[in-house]
Amino acid sequence: MASQIRAKHRFRVYSDDTPQGGSDGLVELGSFKTVAGLSLETDAIEWKTGDMNAVIKLPGFTKYPAIVCKRGFDQDTKLKDWYNKVWSLSNGGGAIEYRRDLILKIFDRDGVTLFKQIRARDAWPSKYDADDLDGMSSDPWVEGLELQHSGWDYDI
Repeated sequence: MASQIRAKHRFRVYSDDTPQGGSDGLVELGSFKTVAGLSLETDAIEWKTGDMNAVIKLPGFTKYPAIVCKRGFDQDTKLKDWYNKVWSLSNGGGAIEYRRDLILKIFDRDGVTLFKQIRARDAWPSKYDADDLDGMSSDPWVEGLELQHSGWDYDI
C-alpha cells in the first residue's frame, strides 16, 4: 500500500487593505508554497554593575526579520502590483498606500477549521523575485515576495 503524504496544515495569506475606520478589506493574496521568517529576536545588552563583580543582561532592541512568501506562478498579479506601489513611490511617484497588515490564516488538516491566525503589522514588499527560467527543468516556476514589517502577533 502506497503511503500518502499529507500536509500538516494548510494556510492562506491575505492583506488587510482596510482604510482607517473602514469596513473589512481583506484581499486574498493566495496560497503559498512556503512562508518563512516568522521569528522575533531581542538583543541582549550586557550591563556591568559597579557594586558587584558581575555582568547582567538586559533586553535591548527587538528585530523583526523579513517574512518571505513563495508560490507557484499563476495569472494573478497581486504580488507584483503591491511591489509596484513601493517601486512607484521610490521612483518619484505620488504617495501611494503601500503598507498593509499581512494576515496568515492557518487551517487544520481538514482545510476548513481555523487553527491560528497571525497578523504582521505595517507590511510592505522590499523585494519581488521570480525563479530563473530553465528549459531543462520540470520544476514549477516560483515567485516570491520579501516583506518588511513592524512586528507580528497571534490574532487567534
